[in-house]
Amino acid sequence: MNAIRVVVLLAATGLAVASCRDTPAPPAPATRPAATGEELFSTFCVACHGSEGRGDGIAAPFCRVPPADLTRAEFKVRSTPTGSLPSDADLAAVIRHGAGGDGAMPSFSFLAGRDVDRLVVRVKAFSSRWRDEPAPADLVLPPRSASDVRRGERLYHALRCADCHGPSGEGNGPRAKTLRNARGQPERPTDLTRPSTFKGGRDDVGLVRSVLTGFNGTTMPSYADQPGIESGAWDLAAYLWSLQRPLEFPPATAVDTATVDGYWTLPVPAQGGELSSASCATCHVAQFSDWSRARHAMAMGPGVWAQMNDQPELSGMCASCHTPLRDQWTSPYLTADGVGCSGCHSRAGRKFGPSPRPTTIAPLVAQYPAPHGPVNTRDFFERVEFCAGCHQFAEGRAPKVNGAFLQNTVEEWRTSRAAREGKTCQNCHMPDRRHLFRGIHDPDTVRSGVQWSFDAGRVGDRVTGRLTLTNINTGHAFPTYIVPEVWMRIEMAGRYGVGSIVAERLIARTVVFERGRWTELSDTRLDQDESATLDYAGPVPPGTVAIVGSVIVRPDAFHVVSLAGHLRDSRSPASRRSYEQALAEMRNSDYVLFREVRPLSR
Repeated sequence: MNAIRVVVLLAATGLAVASCRDTPAPPAPATRPAATGEELFSTFCVACHGSEGRGDGIAAPFCRVPPADLTRAEFKVRSTPTGSLPSDADLAAVIRHGAGGDGAMPSFSFLAGRDVDRLVVRVKAFSSRWRDEPAPADLVLPPRSASDVRRGERLYHALRCADCHGPSGEGNGPRAKTLRNARGQPERPTDLTRPSTFKGGRDDVGLVRSVLTGFNGTTMPSYADQPGIESGAWDLAAYLWSLQRPLEFPPATAVDTATVDGYWTLPVPAQGGELSSASCATCHVAQFSDWSRARHAMAMGPGVWAQMNDQPELSGMCASCHTPLRDQWTSPYLTADGVGCSGCHSRAGRKFGPSPRPTTIAPLVAQYPAPHGPVNTRDFFERVEFCAGCHQFAEGRAPKVNGAFLQNTVEEWRTSRAAREGKTCQNCHMPDRRHLFRGIHDPDTVRSGVQWSFDAGRVGDRVTGRLTLTNINTGHAFPTYIVPEVWMRIEMAGRYGVGSIVAERLIARTVVFERGRWTELSDTRLDQDESATLDYAGPVPPGTVAIVGSVIVRPDAFHVVSLAGHLRDSRSPASRRSYEQALAEMRNSDYVLFREVRPLSR
């Protein structure tokens, strides 16, 4: 068989050859100073590719397709033979059009032609291959012929494509879970039923080219020399296109974004497009960096997943807040984002947010048109009601227990001093608009909300101690919700640090779920400006050298008990593994909020 040659015209974009050349780059405004390649890379590329180009930026773990390690110069989508470097035109096309849809290399179509050219030079500087190897040869596609889906299906199976992509093209073949790229990272075969995820493009030209060139650095090989490919490439492309499926939830045509209640209709109607948080990282790197470490990014954790897997009837209720976008319900990749950027900022394909500040995006980013179009401002982003959709249960969605919803944070706030002073959720949990969303799991945040004192002393053979805890700045009950426990403790410490608890007090709302209903056992939480006191008076035990006062926080106390019960009862191996993972994390979340040691003099 003659070697097939592929044309150097498209890169990872997958648009038809003419489309790549005929799509002009936007002109550079005359008033904008030219950015250097380094400035452009540091602004738009570092979040995924890292400062040294190794594909290890802060957004890399959140990408569906691992970002390229530019130092290896192994590029997936090219118009050059397998193993070869891409051409400059290939690199430029990837930058302009992207490669793989949401969670993969995004499109930077808003960059001017000179910007793209400078980025190409900067990318090539990461590897010496560009200096040591000759320019790659152009290859040409086989002559186009009338395609036949049935012939293409036979070739699909003859080439064993189903081993990775599955018999129906869903990316679930028998080898799918074992694949690793050249860097040893897990690799997921493309779901051929979703053309938006095609790395090499969304038309038959891109498909044929991908099959012939393969993707360097991955397990997708070149099939250029396989029997039947030269005459059947277009048949195979036709079959791959026949595997497409319509969206299960068609994008919504309208969403009420004028009111906060309409905006937070849950689940948020499907909208399509790029919705992953990783797709926001290039322009909003500061916000993404905060979010990536926040509890919102962990909202769809292993414990939630296992419960939904074991109790499908609860999935809709849980998913509405833990994965609020309807698009997430059909995409495992988007599901992993939990409460991501689009959960709060995207409705019906448009972007929304509060009035921008100079720090919202980097100065260089601000010089370019936003790739997602204009941002629609809404003042309710900075109001308590914006958080209420998930942090306040409501009539018809949840029952009240002893007169109050289990999740009752906003109602607790309404009666607080913080509400009277105009302090909102955002003031404490998003200070200066930071997207950290810190709460009960963060000791510093909790310390800023409460105050404590500990007095103790010895008189003869007796000792007294008083520990006081006051909710001074937490604008709701402390702690809010039914999950955390806060323990006030007084201990006697021996010479070698070994002690015994002589007094303790629980600050929590304690509930149980039995026989299909919730029952409140106690509620000892502190409203704002309320205090709790723990006293001890008694003889000094032999060997005691100090009295210790402490406050212990157990952020996940209820979940630890609940998930342990689910683990005991679950019959699903996958669920059991997830419960075990969640419990290991939650049992490690306890911390000492305050502690003071008072030596006992004789």
